[in-house]
Amino acid sequence: MVLRRLTYYLPVNNSMPPEQFDFRKGLSTIDPILYFTQCVRDSQNHKPTRLTMAVFLDVLKAFDRVWIYKLLKKYFNVFGIKGKALPWISNFLNHQNFGVNFHDDSSSNYKTYQGIPQCCVLCPTLFSLFISGIEKYVNPCQIGLFADDIVLWCSATISKMESQLNRSLVNIQEFAENYKVTLNASKSAASLYTTNRHPYNYSPELFLMSECLKYRNFNAKNTTWNSTITNTRSSELSNLVSDLFLNDGTHNFRSYSYGSTEVLNLTFISPGLLPYSFWRVLDNTGRDHLPILVETELNVNRTGAKNLHWNFRKADWSLKISLTILYRKNLFRTTWKMNGTTSGTPFLQLLILHP
Repeated sequence: MVLRRLTYYLPVNNSMPPEQFDFRKGLSTIDPILYFTQCVRDSQNHKPTRLTMAVFLDVLKAFDRVWIYKLLKKYFNVFGIKGKALPWISNFLNHQNFGVNFHDDSSSNYKTYQGIPQCCVLCPTLFSLFISGIEKYVNPCQIGLFADDIVLWCSATISKMESQLNRSLVNIQEFAENYKVTLNASKSAASLYTTNRHPYNYSPELFLMSECLKYRNFNAKNTTWNSTITNTRSSELSNLVSDLFLNDGTHNFRSYSYGSTEVLNLTFISPGLLPYSFWRVLDNTGRDHLPILVETELNVNRTGAKNLHWNFRKADWSLKISLTILYRKNLFRTTWKMNGTTSGTPFLQLLILHP
């Protein structure tokens, strides 16, 4: 109820800055990304072309270190939140207790004297109001906010960008000191965006809290989301496929040059994953085989790989054999070209894994 009234009150009174995209009606995490990328594109389309340098700032324990007194004072003086709403928010923030549960044991409860709980739907909006006003300290640079995620950027020549960004970083430090917000320089980074296909051998000197920020070069090749997925999946699943190729005792392609001539294509299928899966060619099995399809859009970590290893041994081979002929006749009727030679319809080995 309080959140709904705040979300109605703030836009009507133009209290929320347009640079803050966090938990606002009609906005999502995509909007600040589009806003930032559009500004980068606009600077690149400008004649003469301007470079864009961005600084990604990390706030140390953002929600846990909110100064409650300063927060309530800002609500009253800046946003005009009065009446019964302000005392209610004050009681909500000043009567928070916490404890620790471990197995069947529980610790005593202790009162919190600072910070905003992150488990409440109201708290992201409260924090957004607390951090608002930082956009007034960054002129002539631009800023984008999503709760405690801050990106600061400037479009100009290299020399001007450095001086303007350093000036804005000094002003942001002043804001942080006034509100007792700690900026984590070790996790903050700078990046340069340019249309030049040959990246500059350049490392900007940008300082935050007297510490030089790390420079990240994002102009490397294969930075698309699909290539990232492919790299992570291949590193986790290559050993699994190598050790348990069909699990039928036949030679696998990594151990022997001729490999197993029966298996040309291998697909992992878990019934619970099918609605969310997107299959992609991940790796070639060798000169005598077609690619193995083992990649999905789902996260695959080491724990997940172990589960796949267990499911692999539990594969329903009778069902696999009965469905193989069906897929062989109706599913793949394309011609594959491998190493300059053309092979016919690939033979599909289908593994039905237990969820």
